[in-house]
Amino acid sequence: MQIFNIANILIFTSILLNYKIGEIYLSYMVAYFSAGLLLINGFIVNTKITSKIYIYSLFFLHIIFTSLIIKVWYSDGLEFYFQETINWAIYSKAFLIFLFFILGLLYFRNQLFIFNYLNLLYVFTILFCLRFWLEGMTIITSTDIKNIDSLRYYPAWIGGWNTISYFISISILYILTIKGLQKKNTWFVLGFLMLTLIATQSRGGLYFLIISLVGLQIRYRFFKISAKYFLISLICIICLSFLPIFKDIIIERFWGAFFGFDRTDISYMQFATSGRTVQWLDFYVKFFLQDNTFQYYTGYGLGHYGWQNKYAIETSVHNTLLQFIYDFGLPLGLSIFLCLSWKLIFFKKTVNYKLNAFFSGLGMITFLTLLVQDLFFITQLIPVVSMLMTNFFQQKLK
Repeated sequence: MQIFNIANILIFTSILLNYKIGEIYLSYMVAYFSAGLLLINGFIVNTKITSKIYIYSLFFLHIIFTSLIIKVWYSDGLEFYFQETINWAIYSKAFLIFLFFILGLLYFRNQLFIFNYLNLLYVFTILFCLRFWLEGMTIITSTDIKNIDSLRYYPAWIGGWNTISYFISISILYILTIKGLQKKNTWFVLGFLMLTLIATQSRGGLYFLIISLVGLQIRYRFFKISAKYFLISLICIICLSFLPIFKDIIIERFWGAFFGFDRTDISYMQFATSGRTVQWLDFYVKFFLQDNTFQYYTGYGLGHYGWQNKYAIETSVHNTLLQFIYDFGLPLGLSIFLCLSWKLIFFKKTVNYKLNAFFSGLGMITFLTLLVQDLFFITQLIPVVSMLMTNFFQQKLK
């Protein structure tokens, strides 16, 4: 447990203090170092290699090897964007995803590690939010409703608005399901996290959390709030409504995105999806409107996709389903996503009711996020998402 804590504290601290060393983030280097610590501790001290780990290892190596061979072999015929060099950054990220997925299989058989991991993540999420406010306070509080998109504070150190909103959503679910709302300080933290989530102006972060909580209530009837706590919540909401930041952001960013559209320079769908529909259409053109059909069956390989924006070339379609299809082809890409999605939404119940409710909500948030974000390949999220994803494959009916 001590090595487990040290490695994860290093990971979370590197995200909190993140900065670039050349072109590489500190958190990315620390993630590899921490993975090494956990692997040594996990394989040598705590456990043995299981058949499940062996199968996943072979499956991963097959995908990477096939993707790499196809990428090089057919590069001339498929008009690759990275013809001169292989995009090794994508392959290194894929390998890091695999490492932390395996680590989850090693450690999370024991639920003590799950609870310990969630406690650490909860504490550091509060610290992430504090840094967000300390750096972005003047920008957030002086937001001009007419320039709400251009004046948003961008937390590049954690990977952006959707990344920090994903962390916050996990912690809110953790409070409501596992930690509970018995203590007054927990109510204060919950309010702080919700206010920070709104301040990020991440529409997906807020919408997906609400959808998850509604689904949680329908499925488990989990929330049985007393009249006293309902009154406290109502007073907090009324107080928030008087804050200019709350009024401007809610009306313009969240509500106005769907009901207050009055721009003429871009389409409604482009505006409501923060420009992602343009890249989804680009995927359709590059994948389906080609003279050859070879990519339907094998995909283009990891790291091939390129989207030129005004700053650099992006390597993500911003949609995990479309990304899988583009990288691995229709048969394999669809199969991977459907297998993953089934586990996320319909994972088997455990004997621990609270943990089951938490992962039910987290599964819905993750599934919805995958449809508008390439969640796996965001550098700062890789260790967290991969470890949490393992839990959906570990849960068994007991």
